[in-house]
Amino acid sequence: MRSRVLTSAILLAFAAGASASSAEDNLAPAGSIPGVAYAMVSDGSNFEYATIRFGSGVVDIGPLQTYFFSGGFVQNDFTHEYAIDYPNADLYSIDTSNASTALMGNVAVGSGEVIHAGPRWDPVGGESFLVATDTSCDNSTLYTIDVSTAAATEVGSSSGTCIVAIAIDPTGALYGLDLTSDTLMAIDKLSGAAQPIAPLGADLALVVGMDFNPADGKLYVVGEDAVTRDEGIYVLGTGGLTLVGPTSIFGPFAFAVDSETIFFNGFELP
Repeated sequence: MRSRVLTSAILLAFAAGASASSAEDNLAPAGSIPGVAYAMVSDGSNFEYATIRFGSGVVDIGPLQTYFFSGGFVQNDFTHEYAIDYPNADLYSIDTSNASTALMGNVAVGSGEVIHAGPRWDPVGGESFLVATDTSCDNSTLYTIDVSTAAATEVGSSSGTCIVAIAIDPTGALYGLDLTSDTLMAIDKLSGAAQPIAPLGADLALVVGMDFNPADGKLYVVGEDAVTRDEGIYVLGTGGLTLVGPTSIFGPFAFAVDSETIFFNGFELP
């Protein structure tokens, strides 16, 4: 990501280009991950909600008036995506068929905190979670969020961490990715405490999202290599990160299953 600013990489899904049509030229095939992404494309001043097929094209759904910072689906409903804008931290519902938005309310987190990850829905407990960090990104706070009202309730904090992505597996276990230590963390949903599980085995300049794929049980990560500055989709296993393929699509992954289709926060695998 040589020309984009860091904050632009933490969108629902982001592909830079002069327009939605020219953004197609910046899309590289993403290895063994086929399908369509619901994404936000931008020329820096105008934003479009669009479907993107890796390496083949961009189809506009409709214009967006808001700059979104994170988002996800809830309760296996893929007709609407819940997204949090920047810098106001307002929660919107986006209709995935026409890009129309409905304001749900303001997400009130701690003073100076920025929401990097979520909402992520827990299929076991039924709650949705998000994580916000302080401005120096050395303290991460876990919240629950009611997407119908945008009301956020603080759960607890993990000092010394910069958690920029979260994922919840089918058993309801919550995980976070700490950008400071390049480590996968287990997060206690009752206290917000984070414990290291495994190193990534790579130095990432940024991580824009991750989630479990229910089709194969693997944990997928989107990030940028700190050395090469290459943007990629990775699988995180016991041996660390394995590159699946390059991508110009950025955003937090949110895998879920809708009968015949697998979604991961915008992406769908037929």
